[in-house]
Amino acid sequence: MFKEKKYFIIYITLMFVLFMLPVDASTEYFDFTKLSQGVVSVNATVDGTMAVRITKENKNTDYIVKGLTQLPLQHGNGEYTLYALKKINGNQYKVVQTKKVTLRLEDPTVLYLQSVQKVEWSKDDVAIKKAEELTKEATTDQEKIRIIYDYIYDNVAYDYNKENQLTPSYLPNIDTTIATGQGICYDYASLYASMLRSQGIPTKLIMGRKDDIDQYHAWNQVYIKETQQWITVDITYDVTTGKKELEKNALSYIVENTY
Repeated sequence: MFKEKKYFIIYITLMFVLFMLPVDASTEYFDFTKLSQGVVSVNATVDGTMAVRITKENKNTDYIVKGLTQLPLQHGNGEYTLYALKKINGNQYKVVQTKKVTLRLEDPTVLYLQSVQKVEWSKDDVAIKKAEELTKEATTDQEKIRIIYDYIYDNVAYDYNKENQLTPSYLPNIDTTIATGQGICYDYASLYASMLRSQGIPTKLIMGRKDDIDQYHAWNQVYIKETQQWITVDITYDVTTGKKELEKNALSYIVENTY
């Protein structure tokens, strides 16, 4: 759970500059080497902080990017338009490059195994090593899903102060969440997705609404290979209510963004 108003500032700004400023492409910002995995790499090392808008049909997804970052193409197969925007003043960005790319994934779940912004992980992370340790005796995905759920539930407390201190560019750090033993819904969802993805289990980080929560919210959907279905998991809700129930009723949630 987190304060929603802070997260709409960049969206409004990008919408304005995207159509009001001219395009002047001079540097290659996008790398499509991992397109077969559903992700695009962005190089923001030259210009420092950048923004990226990813558009497919009438769906726009905006990101603040620093350094080398992987972003998901999560709106299904088809043609995407990508805009690289350079920071020019405060929260204002200028379009410096536009690219078009077509996504053709045979298995769309492969996207939700990748390390991307918002769900960023590597084998060297403490959290990922912990996932490996916890599941070394597990023989099924269902066991791994439950074991990692139980670990996060038992070891990460909800940080009620943090939600009031966030900036629009805030990103979870899974090792920080493990080290501090605290986080908000965004942190819980990123940690769970990262740990499960490292175990080969497709997992989405979802943002949107829950019917009995006032704030903007984040949770997970986890793919069960045996049934070929996504289940809804909300560790934040369970921790804050004390109602420990791994699978939630998907009808209680409104999905607005998927990562």
